[in-house]
Amino acid sequence: TVTSCFETLEIYHPQWMNAVLELGRDQFAIQKVSFFQVAQFMRALGRLGAYDEATYHNTAQALAGDVHLLRDAGELTDLIEPFARAGHLHQPLVDAVLARHGEVPAG
Repeated sequence: TVTSCFETLEIYHPQWMNAVLELGRDQFAIQKVSFFQVAQFMRALGRLGAYDEATYHNTAQALAGDVHLLRDAGELTDLIEPFARAGHLHQPLVDAVLARHGEVPAG
């Protein structure tokens, strides 16, 4: 995705970030995107330091139900890291990650 490319190059493009954060505020749109794409999107936002409460809430809500798709502790860390960096506590996501952590091998 474009957001991931900006993240890789460490480029914070304000107009693009405003557009993607607006998309993240749309709960219906987020629910139509795959779990892994939403997780990648959040990693990029986290590394770029982009934060929007509604975007983080909507994506956490969408991710929490599918944490079982992650295979190891490294993937769990990658998933929760952007939320931790932003100081955004979404208890259902945290609970799902902690529950899954007890089930997967170290990554």
